[in-house]
Amino acid sequence: MSNIWRLRWINLAGSILFMIYGLFLGLVPVAVVNAFITLVNLYYLRQLARNKDYFSLLPVDVHNSRFMQKFITFHKREIKRFFPEFTPENLETSEAVFILRNMIPVGLFVFHPHDNGEIHIDLDYVIPSYRDLKNAHFMFHSDNTYFEQYHASVFLLTPRSRSVRSYAERMGFTADPDNPKQYHRMIPKYS
Repeated sequence: MSNIWRLRWINLAGSILFMIYGLFLGLVPVAVVNAFITLVNLYYLRQLARNKDYFSLLPVDVHNSRFMQKFITFHKREIKRFFPEFTPENLETSEAVFILRNMIPVGLFVFHPHDNGEIHIDLDYVIPSYRDLKNAHFMFHSDNTYFEQYHASVFLLTPRSRSVRSYAERMGFTADPDNPKQYHRMIPKYS
């Protein structure tokens, strides 16, 4: 499971249930061990809740970034699963940014800006251990002003998989009534 927060909550629920089970049946060792596990889970949940992540975007040159090429090559199989039409060879007019979380490059966002204010998303990939939607929240919900330089007003995404469609809906994208295969999300103005 890639989401440590959810894993801790599931583990907490399980340890509480087994603690009650142990108490109900008079199995003191089972109750004591699970009470300890419950306390450990509560401690780590508190630590996770207090932990503040810092996000930023790092623009990259799509033509000359060896790191971006290595990132795409390393995650090629998963990228193809979520974005089957994405190919690194077709990046002539694309822009790209790495999503940094605590200065760790955890995601790659490749897009085409258009003069009409549209940002066409070609790739929105996050490495498995950071797929808790905090990165996406930073991109789409926070006061991220990066896209103001493109005079952008809307993100456009064409999901090719059920999981990307579900992700888009969770991030506030809605299907275009004229083209239901394309999803859009307005870009908030913060300045």
